Amino acid sequence: GYRFNGNYDQQQNIAFSPTYPVLCRFVEHTFGTDTSLAMHIVSSACFFVTLVFFYLLVVKLLSPAFALATTVVYATNPFTLFQLYGYGDVVFITSAVVFFYALEVRRSPLIAAICVSIAGFSRPYGVLLLAPLLVGLAVTHWRSWTDRRSLRTTIQSWIVYTPIATLGLLLYTLWSQRRFGDPIAFLHIHDAWNVTCQALIWSDRLRMTNLIASIQPVFTQDLLNPPGIAALFVVSISILGILTASYRWLPPSMNCYWILLTGFLLASSTGCHPNLVALGRHALGIIPLFLLVTIMIARLCGYPLDRAHRDRESSSAATTRFLLAAGIIALVNVVVLCNYIHRFFRLQWVA
Repeated sequence: GYRFNGNYDQQQNIAFSPTYPVLCRFVEHTFGTDTSLAMHIVSSACFFVTLVFFYLLVVKLLSPAFALATTVVYATNPFTLFQLYGYGDVVFITSAVVFFYALEVRRSPLIAAICVSIAGFSRPYGVLLLAPLLVGLAVTHWRSWTDRRSLRTTIQSWIVYTPIATLGLLLYTLWSQRRFGDPIAFLHIHDAWNVTCQALIWSDRLRMTNLIASIQPVFTQDLLNPPGIAALFVVSISILGILTASYRWLPPSMNCYWILLTGFLLASSTGCHPNLVALGRHALGIIPLFLLVTIMIARLCGYPLDRAHRDRESSSAATTRFLLAAGIIALVNVVVLCNYIHRFFRLQWVA
């Protein structure tokens, strides 16, 4: 269904990755549904899988109560609208959550590498999951600088799983080259929307002056312009990571991921006109962000994050306060979500 006439200044559908449409076409032809129903089935199934594996991941990292609170806060986030209404981001987010579950819970680097490959085929920046994969493999095999055996094992694991992880994006670029004569046509075409992924490719849009211009509003009064909002968003996440001491509670792979992806969001906003819709739905992919938010809630409520301390006081009032606070945030989220859906359908093109 791709159409491209060679004009990068005109909005065309090659800007959208093929994974989500392929899944929708599969459901449509297999079950005989129409396109809109197939899209709802795929989106709902991916969203459900995301919530299940997100819960299982946080249960392993922290606790069942913490997993419940984090999953509820995530599920009611107003921008989850884009996971249910025909946006391909849902496949990338599902791949990212299953990736961390496979890497940190199941300890299966093969499944994790396959998830990175699917993520790269779902969104070009999905290949950024390669860095957390390499970090996770290093943490698993590394012992010390003087241990040559662990060093050799780490390098071997990198060599084995890197090709698998990059296969999706590689096949996408090869197909794009054969079909359109441009291996990264899906990146170049974003210029037509005045939104770009230029953090991955060099052009006049990506200059140090643009980066400075994006950060500058944080230190001025011009915070309501889109570049200022994007910069403030990244700075806020960074402060949240410091306040919650994320390095202590999250595995190195997840810390690597949220730092890398927030930096990418800022870099890809330079020299263009980012908007809150794109920023909000892309932020859904920063899975550790919702853990950081819930960690902050837990600290404010006095809920113990240390496992040994928490096991002794699992029925304490702190747990009740923690879950109640998460529930209130979820309720506020639902109110905002309902209002957002109403405005979205009136102002946007999705129906």
